[in-house]
Amino acid sequence: MEASYVFNVYSLALIFSSIPAFVLAVWIGVNRKKTLFNWYSLVLLAAAIWSAAYGFELASLSLEQMLFWIKIEYIGICSLPSLWLVFCFNYVGRERWVNPYTLGIFILYSLSTYVAVFTNTNHHLFYSSVSLDITAGPFPLLAIEPGPWYVMHTIIFYGMVIWGYVSLFFYLGSSRAIYRKQNLIIIGSTIIPLLVNISYVFFDMRPYGHIDLTPFAFLATSFILATGLLRVGLFDLMPIARSKIINQMEDGFVLIDEQGRISDFNASFVKLSRRAEGELLALPLDEVFNQRVSSLLGSNDLLQYQDEHYELSRVEINHGTKNVGQSILFKNVSERVLSDIRLKEQRLELENLNGLKDRLFSIIAHDLRGPLRNLQEVLSLIHTNVLSDKEKEFLLKELSRSVDQSVGLMENLLSWASSQQNGENIKQHRFNLNELFQEVLDSIKALIGKKSLEVKLELEPDLEVFADREMIKIVLRNLVGNAIKFNHQGAVISIKGQLKDEVNISVSDEGIGMSPEVLDQLFSLDLRSRKGTSNEEGSGLGLMLCKDFIEKNGGKLDVKSEEGKGSIFSFVLAQG
Repeated sequence: MEASYVFNVYSLALIFSSIPAFVLAVWIGVNRKKTLFNWYSLVLLAAAIWSAAYGFELASLSLEQMLFWIKIEYIGICSLPSLWLVFCFNYVGRERWVNPYTLGIFILYSLSTYVAVFTNTNHHLFYSSVSLDITAGPFPLLAIEPGPWYVMHTIIFYGMVIWGYVSLFFYLGSSRAIYRKQNLIIIGSTIIPLLVNISYVFFDMRPYGHIDLTPFAFLATSFILATGLLRVGLFDLMPIARSKIINQMEDGFVLIDEQGRISDFNASFVKLSRRAEGELLALPLDEVFNQRVSSLLGSNDLLQYQDEHYELSRVEINHGTKNVGQSILFKNVSERVLSDIRLKEQRLELENLNGLKDRLFSIIAHDLRGPLRNLQEVLSLIHTNVLSDKEKEFLLKELSRSVDQSVGLMENLLSWASSQQNGENIKQHRFNLNELFQEVLDSIKALIGKKSLEVKLELEPDLEVFADREMIKIVLRNLVGNAIKFNHQGAVISIKGQLKDEVNISVSDEGIGMSPEVLDQLFSLDLRSRKGTSNEEGSGLGLMLCKDFIEKNGGKLDVKSEEGKGSIFSFVLAQG
């Protein structure tokens, strides 16, 4: 039988509206590559198929034509709830629910329903009866009696659609205020077809007793959402996009309005602000950090907050020509700042080492070369027999003193060189301090005797310490040697050792002492050693060595001195 149609206002409205819907669905699917857009284009395509086919059904004059278009309609009707639910899952960030298992269930539902519609004439499970009603309206209409499968399909249809709305409502409650407007647009516009369809199914609200207005409502809603998608970027800044991108950023992100108040932020910003999330909304940014953050924007200055350093970068947000706020990124650069500090410290240490190297070369060139040349000249004079016995005796005494000083200097140089080697091994163990002091005093007994000095050794009996014995021996020899050098003839050197929480050791003299200026530079490379009370020479290296060795054994060298009254050198060591 040849098909014949009489088009009316309802059929033409649906058919002509479905054409741009088809075109728009294809355009969105081709030009917008995001998964969310792809699912929405399928939703729009399903609604367009339903609408176009229903338009032709309303223009049909025979029952056979109407049943044919019913089968086309259900291509869209069967797939629409599944596509809608998948779209909602993607929108609210539940993509993990869109897996092969759930997709399989959705496809099974759609196919079984379509097969039931396609084969209804064999079983009448979907429509128990269908007939042509030519009296209800100005054009023939299809009258149907729902079957059991139709009832089941309707329950599943509404269940899936409502599930999508529930997920949107729940996400609306947890989303930021700035995203609620777009969520409400989506919910408000898509709920219209649902209400229209409920009115059609349950309340018999249908023109001429048979016309279903749901396709009209779906088309209107689809165009509203498509306009929002294309013109105002409805899905370009989705709440889930914010959650996935901004919340996963390691850097702190904050959005502030034109008054400088916080309107949005990510989890990293909450963490760095050390505040509760509820405190931050609408709080002025400067109050969060108790400083003018705005003054740092656009400069090279860093924000220092809670022992951390942050580099700030901002982007102005404009609506047309009006500035409506700005986004600020807080990048934690504390490691970089610490690296810069370490580099500066290393550079300073290198400069000090270079200065020490120059000092050592100067010592070697002057303090060692001079005595060796003197020795060479005296030996040459003795060899030529031009000196009297008295002159020989005087020169040999001076030569002996010069050699003693050179030997002491060499020992300090070798000790310092050993201490500066990489991988130097500090051999700490328990030893008796009384025995070590006696050993040191025996080695310099001749120097003490030359100045007729009295040494008062006031150590607690059997005083033991835990340290590197050879290092402490060098320290004691240098400190006692300094006391001898700067003490007056016949004066007293006091050596004390007391056990408190730790072992306190001090070496004091009654010599020339030091001015505050000399004290300030005592361990500086710039300080040149002064001559002793008997014109003894020195390099200044001994005290630097003492300080280094004491610190390596966990102690600290303290110095008290008053010019003309003497000096006290003291340090502590761990008890043995």
